[in-house]
Amino acid sequence: MTQEEHDSDDKMSLPKARSHITIDITVSRELYHRIRIAAKLNNLSLKEYIEHTLGEAVAGEASLTQHRPMPREAIDWRSYDF
Repeated sequence: MTQEEHDSDDKMSLPKARSHITIDITVSRELYHRIRIAAKLNNLSLKEYIEHTLGEAVAGEASLTQHRPMPREAIDWRSYDF
């Protein structure tokens, strides 16, 4: 087997990128109950409600490829009193 064939085989066996991830967070009981109630009021499962809420929270965020110019004061260290 040539090196090129070996490299090709290695690329074929790499795992594909995941379409979903698991996030494990710890929240207070109060927050958990508020989330659970909000999900029920919206006729959604807890998972659906959290996905929807996270999606709404980041929907307005700028794309990672878009950059806004940073004000000069924010990057000019001479404007800070040390």
